[in-house]
Amino acid sequence: MEKTFLTGGEGIWSDSPALRLAGKWAGGLSLKDAQLEERAYFKGVTIMGPVSLRYAQMQTLEIFVKQESEEEGEDPSIGLSPLVGWVDLHGISVSRWVFSGPAIKDEDRETRLRLFSAWLRRQLPHYSAHPYENLAKALKAEADENAALRILIQKEDDVGLAQNLPLWKRFWRWLLRYTVGHGYRPEWALVWILAFIALGAFLFDLGYRKGVMAPASTDVLVQEMYQKYREIPKDYPTFSAWAYSIDAFIPFLDLVLEHYWIPNADAGWWGALLRIYLWIHIGVGWILSSLFLTGVTGIIRRLE
Repeated sequence: MEKTFLTGGEGIWSDSPALRLAGKWAGGLSLKDAQLEERAYFKGVTIMGPVSLRYAQMQTLEIFVKQESEEEGEDPSIGLSPLVGWVDLHGISVSRWVFSGPAIKDEDRETRLRLFSAWLRRQLPHYSAHPYENLAKALKAEADENAALRILIQKEDDVGLAQNLPLWKRFWRWLLRYTVGHGYRPEWALVWILAFIALGAFLFDLGYRKGVMAPASTDVLVQEMYQKYREIPKDYPTFSAWAYSIDAFIPFLDLVLEHYWIPNADAGWWGALLRIYLWIHIGVGWILSSLFLTGVTGIIRRLE
């Protein structure tokens, strides 16, 4: 391991493959370019100043987290007690990230993930994508694919925290976040697609029952049987709310019905509102379908 220094105190020199830090330091700590065969272990230590782990390499980075409760009977708070200030994680290479302590159980993955998230955000506002990717790689090696994907999604979320993005970019990233998880969760778009199709089917069926869903053909509209009894010719496609909703929503699918039926905007306020919703339905369908396809193919992750 290379020699490292406390920025506000004495130097540290260790020939050991592992480094254990303890005590309370008012200054910072530099482990820049440090190379450890085993681990760096933070336990019973409070570092008030900045900590640099830039380009540090180690098998394991372990942080012991204290559990503190201000009053008896209250839920204990779990915090990153060893490190108080800013942390530079750019270029760090760690095979295994560990948070340990009496407050953390081995099966409590959610708490560990929350601590990982808070740890990575210690580098802000100086953003670097590398530590997120390194942690995600380590989590995948532990077969925790879900946690790895959540860290990669946070990597894109934190760009907005670190950069002063214009309003339209913030909206675009918000849209990507909650529809396809920045391309890491394209299946989320399917949930939105199914929800909109179900909503459309309900509204179009309600409109049909109220008589505002009309044939798009003027030849049918002027027929006496339709005007008196709303009967359509036998060779004319029968209206189906579900098929119509799917046909209007998914741009790459043609079930014919969209061309044969349309909300009658002249049939009172309900017909006008349903016509407006149809255009919204179509527009959202183009957006979500496109995001789903680009998410599946990985285009979004390459563009961001």
